[in-house]
Amino acid sequence: MAAKASGRLLREPSQPFSGNAAAPPYRYRHSGPVLVCGNAWCLDEDFAAARAIRPGAAVIAVNGASARVKADFLYSYHFMNFRRKGWLARQAGNFGPGRQAGNLGPCRQAGNLGPCRQAGNLGPCRFSVHSTAAKSEAEQASRAHSAPWVDYWWREARGQGTSAWCAVKLARLLGFDEIILCGVPLAPGPYADGRMARDFNRPRILERYRAGIAGDQAWHEGVASMSGWTRDFFGEPRR
Repeated sequence: MAAKASGRLLREPSQPFSGNAAAPPYRYRHSGPVLVCGNAWCLDEDFAAARAIRPGAAVIAVNGASARVKADFLYSYHFMNFRRKGWLARQAGNFGPGRQAGNLGPCRQAGNLGPCRQAGNLGPCRFSVHSTAAKSEAEQASRAHSAPWVDYWWREARGQGTSAWCAVKLARLLGFDEIILCGVPLAPGPYADGRMARDFNRPRILERYRAGIAGDQAWHEGVASMSGWTRDFFGEPRR
């Protein structure tokens, strides 16, 4: 069974596609472009410019970007902050329902975008929530128990280049073949809401993040960026 959606072909295999290392298994494979949105000061400008050249792209919001862009997927390495910092509630409250049947597939009753968040929770079928799985089964069981709002846990979505770089890996595991970074300059400056981003203003930490991304060559293909060091490193998306 296949459905055409905004230029992307969504395939529903008879079994979960292999190699994604998700728990529970993620049953759809996406394709085409996706905007991976970090939370740096340049997010709003980057997102608008990327939307202009890729109007049908899917969106992964990372950490605090969940409050600023309407997303199809939310990701954070810091899974407890989805609740502690209100990222789930702010995505739902600010943007309402996410894209469903005919675009990114039906809600989870058909095995796609995670459990429906219905009356008394976050509303119907909005978006799916993703994080990084622990390395040990025991620790992962503890994570899943403590954060039931996470729909999918990914073993390979990890690295040394910030949560946004982990989200790049998530995008590739989901099947997207063009990944455009928005609000991920990896350069000194504040968050999109004006708060100080301490780590990004510490040269040694910033260089460690950059080195982690530069050395992670297996995940570079198809990545582009709208601004900053990541644009210099990966280049701009084709126009």
